[in-house]
Amino acid sequence: MHLDNAYNIPNLCGRSAACKTNLPSSTAFRGFGVPQCMLVVESMIDDVALKLGHLPEEIREINMYKEVSLTHYKMEFDPENLVRYWNECMEKS
Repeated sequence: MHLDNAYNIPNLCGRSAACKTNLPSSTAFRGFGVPQCMLVVESMIDDVALKLGHLPEEIREINMYKEVSLTHYKMEFDPENLVRYWNECMEKS
């Protein structure tokens, strides 16, 4: 589960379930749950920003991975490109 997206959330805990249906998929499935997880965490960031009266970009940057870390699923993540592209996007927007 990529629920953390680009954010270092030390106390993150998520649960998912696979469900079998009696109907085949009617379209190609891409992403294998990643887009759905990212929608959840980005919505959470927006909610936190709204409740705290901050811009969502501020909350995103505060919680973004900033140094080499282990994700909640124990993968080592180097955020060098993430930080560089974030800064580039913020400068151009």
